[in-house]
Amino acid sequence: MPLGPDGYPATVQGDDRMASLQSFDSEIEKTRTMVNEVRGKMEQSSVVLDQFAKADTKLGDVNFDIENARIEDVIKQQKVM
Repeated sequence: MPLGPDGYPATVQGDDRMASLQSFDSEIEKTRTMVNEVRGKMEQSSVVLDQFAKADTKLGDVNFDIENARIEDVIKQQKVM
């Protein structure tokens, strides 16, 4: 595909390039938001796990099960990224 004087493919016009850049920026922002959400969940899980480590919590404890589900969710989201 031949390149235009600006280094972009000659078939891509200015408006198309702008739309493409805006779409790319939007995807970056979505990813940034997702990363921040996962980071927050990981921090929250770290605090709870630290509390579990200091307490005498058994595996069947309801809070332990809830935290385990949260960690599994974070791992699934990381695989998606």
